[in-house]
Amino acid sequence: MVWVSGPDRGMYDAVGRGFGLAHGEILAYQNADDRYLVPGAISTAARHLREHPEVDVVYGDFRYIDEAGRVLPRPARARDFDPAALRRHNFIPPHAAFVRRRVVEEGHRPDPSLRYAGDWDWFLGMARAGKRFEHLPVVLAEFRLHPSAQTRTVPWRAKIAEWRRICARHQASLPLLLWYEGLWGPLQRRRGKRA
Repeated sequence: MVWVSGPDRGMYDAVGRGFGLAHGEILAYQNADDRYLVPGAISTAARHLREHPEVDVVYGDFRYIDEAGRVLPRPARARDFDPAALRRHNFIPPHAAFVRRRVVEEGHRPDPSLRYAGDWDWFLGMARAGKRFEHLPVVLAEFRLHPSAQTRTVPWRAKIAEWRRICARHQASLPLLLWYEGLWGPLQRRRGKRA
């Protein structure tokens, strides 16, 4: 393991730099507040990729945890891969996804200019290039929800502007994202504040 800390242009710039330093045949990344379920998450993904050389990207399910690491009763199952569904919303949890090095070496890296949805853009680019994705119906990671998380603090207009850019690049659509961020998300957040 190599630890590097320093200035970057954002999360996806840091991910790209990390991929450049990695030595393994399988690449993945975690945000600082997320984690793999140990033991077995990484070995499960690696074993699947070893047994299925035709698969380029494997991803599993995840569960939400709170600030203290307690599991939240919120559904978090990814779905089986469907490129049409991916163009409508990102159902692939980046914190539970593993990619073959050769795919990254072919030029499929997260766009460092993106700030909020670079993982969706990355997955869309790989899908458009014909990379094969496979879903493992097993929990591989945990995603921490907390008040200062970028997903909660970034103004939705900034996220939508980035989503529009991604949609134009990949002929994707915004309806589910707009519905969630513009209507459902704020309603749920207000309900949470009242509780």
